[in-house]
Amino acid sequence: MKLARLLFKPRWQSKDPATRRGAVAEAGDAELVAALPTIARSDADAGVRLAALRRLNQYEAWRERSTADADAAIRQTARSAYLAMLVGNGSGVPPLDRRVAELDTLSPEELERVAIDAADSELRGAALARVTRTSLLIDVAVGDADVKLRHIALGRVVDVDALARVAERTRKTDKLVSRLARERVETLRIAAGDAATIEARARLCCERIEALLARPRSERASELLALEPLWSEVAVRAPKLLRERYESTLAFLKSDTAEAAVQRERLRELRDRGTALLADKAASVASLEALVVEAHEAISATAPELPEREKAEALVGKLAQRIAQLAVAPPPEPEPAPVPVEEAPSAEAVLAKAHLEAALARTLADKLKHEEQQKALRRNLDELVIELEGQLEAGDLAAAQTTQTRIQGVLDGLPPIARHDKRLANAQARHAELKRWQRWSNNERRKALCDDIEALAAAGLHPDAVANRVRDARQEWQALDATEGGESNPLGKRFHALCNQALKPAQGYFNKRDELRKSAQQEIETQLAAWEAPDAEDGNVDWNALSARRRDVSASLRTLDGVEPRARKTLAQRLKNLVAAIDAKLDAHAGEIEAAKRRLIADAERNAASADPLAAAREVRDLQARWKAIGNGRRRTDEAQWKEFRAHCDAVFAKLDTNRREREQRDADAKQSALDVVAALEQLAADADAPRAARRDIEQRWNETGVRDRDLERRWQTAQETLDRHARDADRRRRQAAFHDAFARLALCEAVENGDTEGAVERWDAIGATAEPLAMPLKARFDAALAGTPLAFGGDDDARGLLVELEFFGAIETPEIDRKRRMDLQIARLSQHMSGGGAPSAPREELTALIARWVELGAAPGDMRDRFARGFAAALERLP
Repeated sequence: MKLARLLFKPRWQSKDPATRRGAVAEAGDAELVAALPTIARSDADAGVRLAALRRLNQYEAWRERSTADADAAIRQTARSAYLAMLVGNGSGVPPLDRRVAELDTLSPEELERVAIDAADSELRGAALARVTRTSLLIDVAVGDADVKLRHIALGRVVDVDALARVAERTRKTDKLVSRLARERVETLRIAAGDAATIEARARLCCERIEALLARPRSERASELLALEPLWSEVAVRAPKLLRERYESTLAFLKSDTAEAAVQRERLRELRDRGTALLADKAASVASLEALVVEAHEAISATAPELPEREKAEALVGKLAQRIAQLAVAPPPEPEPAPVPVEEAPSAEAVLAKAHLEAALARTLADKLKHEEQQKALRRNLDELVIELEGQLEAGDLAAAQTTQTRIQGVLDGLPPIARHDKRLANAQARHAELKRWQRWSNNERRKALCDDIEALAAAGLHPDAVANRVRDARQEWQALDATEGGESNPLGKRFHALCNQALKPAQGYFNKRDELRKSAQQEIETQLAAWEAPDAEDGNVDWNALSARRRDVSASLRTLDGVEPRARKTLAQRLKNLVAAIDAKLDAHAGEIEAAKRRLIADAERNAASADPLAAAREVRDLQARWKAIGNGRRRTDEAQWKEFRAHCDAVFAKLDTNRREREQRDADAKQSALDVVAALEQLAADADAPRAARRDIEQRWNETGVRDRDLERRWQTAQETLDRHARDADRRRRQAAFHDAFARLALCEAVENGDTEGAVERWDAIGATAEPLAMPLKARFDAALAGTPLAFGGDDDARGLLVELEFFGAIETPEIDRKRRMDLQIARLSQHMSGGGAPSAPREELTALIARWVELGAAPGDMRDRFARGFAAALERLP
């Protein structure tokens, strides 16, 4: 089996990529399945890697290949598959916290895809917290199915126009988001100083606080608290008339608060005590006067509009009359005096009279003050009546209702006769008629609200949407009741029953949401307990982990919308305190890093001024390593310090670079000189007849350059070898010149023998000198040819034998016809050598003898001459 395995490899191990690709995609081999991760990472063919990835279809494999694969197409495919699994909620995906952490590695476009397509709402929320494109935030705030994400997206939108678009698009689909968007638009415009928005807010506050005049005193406090933050945003920049209108109404309301109730109770108590003293026949003048003084002080400290004040003033008048009666009445005498005697008033009577006069003066002053207050109230009433008539004429029933409430407050401070003013009665009658029309219109709207609430059950809306619509309907219903003075309406029972009926199916959802909120609260509290646990000593703090904890705490702070509203404030404060504590530690650590890097900058600055660039560079490299080991502090500070540190480092390396460039320039100049020398030698080598003196000069120049370059040395050696070869060839040609001349004279002899005698002598003389052993035979044959008596051919056998010897000498093949002669010659030479015969002749002498014998043979046939020429050329090649 092992041999078969070695000889016949499985298809997925084939050298052919197409075969491997098909096997990886379809084969069921267990070994293949185990090797799929390795194939997906390291196979040489991109198609095979992609097939392995698709066969695996694992989250980690897709994620790793989306950034690490060498092929761009595979990276893109892997990225798409990884994102599809990230936003999905199928099997094989990592836990939610892991996927949330990986959001930091995604591009803005990928984050937007997760924010829209993720199946898990928490993952969408985490991606949404990192998205910055306003149009996407608007789409999520308008159309996302999760109300929590809609609110998160709305909180990320900061542009006024964008918030206005959200408010308009959700006007009928999500009234809560629409209302929140409108409120944020209004707040932003107020913060920006928009005069129209500020005036509208101020007018609304005025209308709401004036509407409180018609409500019971017990219901005013909560509404005033709700109005206070709204008014505080525009109080400074509101128009003067609206500001005075609001502040005057607020002052009037405050005058009828708990303090007024205390004053009212005190006046009632004084009235009861005065009534008891008036009924007591034995009451003394002193007790009556003390009560008058106390009542006078209480009346002076009481608001003029309180109705109890008038009754207290009447009681003071009665007490003053009783004191006067007691003061002027004579003391009873047991017996009449016999003789009437006129006596002076007693001291007690004088004192009582003085007290009475003072009390009457105070009473008169209070009466005059009261009359002035009544006149002022009547003037105010006349102005309010005129204002009411104008408002009724303009059809502004809300303002008219407010004015009517203010008129009623003024009437409470006037005597009942003031209520019978004809002009006031006409205005009130007109106001009552308009109120009846408004009540009819309000009832029509109430019926429409009932119909809308009744239709919610069949609308199939989300429970939050149902709750929002019910809440908006209730608010509108309350607003309608407020316009009618808080009177009960017969449609109220039906409306509230329909609201309860509409909310009943959603109760399970709200209960589940409460459970989720409690679970989220418990989770945050558990995390807080872990985060708030004491850290290790400062020397062992993991600053990266601390920074990560800070991010986690901030993220938890942003998720408090999913916690019970009652617990949000406490949890938010704990989270903020924890963030502040972590920031303090991080700031202290960043300060230490900044100080350490400042010291490194000082060291780098000293090295920049060093005169030894090499030592400074070594020191700077060490400083850079220490800089990296210090770690990171505040980003902005780190960037500024790095720029300063890098400038000093660059100065050191710039000096080093300058020295290196100078050295490289010197090396380049020397190399160029050596290149010129090599080029000159190569040019000299191209000339086979170049003089040797020129070569010596070039070699001397080469030794002077001192360059050690492998390529140049190889070129130099090649040129030297070429020159040496040229020298050897020249020496050889010089040594073989006599043979060439002999061959040329032989060829001339053969030409003359064939009848070519023209200029033969001149051509003979033009040939150089011939070696002495060959000169005489050649001269004799030439002269015989010129004389017309050429030498006769010496015989075929002798010629063939000589040719075999020449071919043997030249080491070339012998024709088939003379193979036996060649064999015999070789045997003879071998036998001679083995027998120790005479020493062999020198090659030059042997060749000279062969040529001489050939010349003496005479004119040979053409084929033999050709064999001789080939043998001669081969023999020359073998000569040293």
